[in-house]
Amino acid sequence: TSALSNPPQVGDEITYTFQVRNTGNVTLTNVMIADLLPGVTVSGGPITLGPAGSPTDTDTGTFTATYSLDAADLTAGQVVNTARATGTPPGGLPNVTGDDAETVLLPSVGIAKQLTAQIQNADGTVTASYNLVIENLGQDRLVNLEVTDVLQGANPLFGTFVGSLADPATSPMPDASYTMVTPPSAGCGPSNAGYNGATNTVVATNFALDAGASCTISFTIRLAPPDPLPAPQPNGGRFNNQATVTGQGETSGLLVTDLSDDGPNPDRDGDNIANEAGENDTTPLNTGINPSIALIKTANTSGVQDPAQ
Repeated sequence: TSALSNPPQVGDEITYTFQVRNTGNVTLTNVMIADLLPGVTVSGGPITLGPAGSPTDTDTGTFTATYSLDAADLTAGQVVNTARATGTPPGGLPNVTGDDAETVLLPSVGIAKQLTAQIQNADGTVTASYNLVIENLGQDRLVNLEVTDVLQGANPLFGTFVGSLADPATSPMPDASYTMVTPPSAGCGPSNAGYNGATNTVVATNFALDAGASCTISFTIRLAPPDPLPAPQPNGGRFNNQATVTGQGETSGLLVTDLSDDGPNPDRDGDNIANEAGENDTTPLNTGINPSIALIKTANTSGVQDPAQ
């Protein structure tokens, strides 16, 4: 059994229970359980077990063990350990042993958001294309995955959603607004054509990823910046936002979540843990507006006498 965080964290504790059974025809004394995984603490015993078939041949409540997760476990995506029961038969016979292995899967998910293309339009709007990369970083198959991405809101978000344009790619737009040019692709399963980042923030839902698998969703927006332009954010972008992924380990039942990191890789340091400092950075968008003016002044001297009067 386990009492792990959602998602699992360093220091979370796994509790093990044991059933030990005498399968021989003589009584066993000094029955003990040891765990072969360093860091596991086993409590209980010693006990005596009667011969197989007797009322006292099995024990289910004497022994327990605990283990605290470390970073290596999260990177591995699982905890695999083996317990060993030892008992002493009568008559000076050698001790007998029995082993059993247990695997606890630790689900992990990551998401990245990348600005893949940006076009500065002549009317001052910006067309921006994004990729969302979702990756199963653990050993447990992930199910019930859902990706959300909120676009509407005051700066650093993109303003007010406008959905009634004749042509989302070219129609005039009010300042401080955005529209969807292309809806989310079906890279992770059925696409949500109604996604708009405002009243409908679900990019994709109810899909699954096997351990180590990833998928990519693409969509494009068009932004009409406010006037005046907002000041740049610390990361250099005048606009910033993040997507979120949630899911559940199919075997473990544990919930997982992650905020998107800027770029194409949900797990830049490769430790299979995406929901950590340095890997939850917002994705910036700047405008390509570059106002400029030039003046050339030319003097006409045809009306000047020679010598000048």
